[in-house]
Amino acid sequence: QFGVVPDVITYAKALGNGTPIGAFSARPHVASSFNKPSASTLGGNPVSTTAGLAVLGYIEKYGLCERSKNLGETLKFGLLSLKAKHSMIKDVRGLGLMIGMAFDESKGAAIVDEVLEEMKERGFVIGKNGMNRNVLAFQPPLMVTASDIEQMLENLDAVLLSLPTA
Repeated sequence: QFGVVPDVITYAKALGNGTPIGAFSARPHVASSFNKPSASTLGGNPVSTTAGLAVLGYIEKYGLCERSKNLGETLKFGLLSLKAKHSMIKDVRGLGLMIGMAFDESKGAAIVDEVLEEMKERGFVIGKNGMNRNVLAFQPPLMVTASDIEQMLENLDAVLLSLPTA
């Protein structure tokens, strides 16, 4: 994303799709320092490693990284459009399908709570984040469609318009 090549990448929960696993990848100059045997209680567990390999295969086969990037751009553009329309929205930030929409720090937590409840009533689950709990956290599953995103944005716009602070 930013022209940075990491020396080490760690993987955990999502790698196993619910199966317990942890792993890492390292560049050769780092990996070569791991030259002594080590032990782990569950290291090399065939069920978890098979699950991890299957998850990686699925991600590659179905282009989920590119899909996340493209759908994330759709989601972010839609949220930025809502920001232009609703002055209570202070910021939209994120990459891929992990995007935050921040509201004013002083009353944002109350707004977020109200939005979350109304969106839940409409069938949408959105997270809450931020130091002041004033950020809506959008993290839809990778199987989300452009139509799902559009429907959510339409409902979110309606909810924001219905707020007394709108």
